[in-house]
Amino acid sequence: MKRYFWLLLLVIGLTACDSRDYDSTFRGVYIGEEVGFNPFEQGDVRLCVDDNMRMYNVGTTPVELVYVTNYVYKVQLIKRLPQQGWADAVEDVSLQYGYAGRILLEDGTYNYCRFFVYNIDYDADAKQFVLFRYQHDWEP
Repeated sequence: MKRYFWLLLLVIGLTACDSRDYDSTFRGVYIGEEVGFNPFEQGDVRLCVDDNMRMYNVGTTPVELVYVTNYVYKVQLIKRLPQQGWADAVEDVSLQYGYAGRILLEDGTYNYCRFFVYNIDYDADAKQFVLFRYQHDWEP
């Protein structure tokens, strides 16, 4: 019995110390609605997804987005930024695709965020949504 107790404590301890998705947040966005979400936690950014699975910003703060990689299941897998491909919209938002975003700050530097599509599903009213997991104030 003591052996199982210590095994249980070990599992609980390892789970509590697991930092795979530290400092990341979930946010759902309904497809085809322009409510959006702000993965930067500053500025007027509202990223939306249209019926063609295109992600774009309807806020007043200019945003540049880029596709980074696929098969992402935690934000820490998005490690490097591509030099090319930055645009004001991203085509083909898909499950487990990873993205990065940046906004230009007043001092000429960029504030970055990283995020990925955690799930695409329907709610109880049969409205389709995209669930993002993101990390703001990311230093690439």
